[in-house]
Amino acid sequence: VIQLVITSSCRMASLKRVAEAAGKHVPWGGLGAGAYTSSTKGCFDVIARTQPLVKSALARALAARESAGVANAEPFAIADFGTADAGTSLPLMRGIVASVRE
Repeated sequence: VIQLVITSSCRMASLKRVAEAAGKHVPWGGLGAGAYTSSTKGCFDVIARTQPLVKSALARALAARESAGVANAEPFAIADFGTADAGTSLPLMRGIVASVRE
């Protein structure tokens, strides 16, 4: 009987988790519509204000690669963490890529 209670209890917990998860990660707006981006103008402004800091850090990183002799020998890795549709950070990322390619 104890075995049955534990199994039943675990199954109920599992069913509750499935029911709870069913409403999560539902796309907001039409797929590809940029609904998240269009409602986050403030994020564009914040990211735009980071450009001087990013340009300075990028210049230092590229100079360090140049002095180490690996500027054209190794890939330059960048990452955009926490992006939804990447719309808010894409202009900054494009600028970084363009600078690295120069």
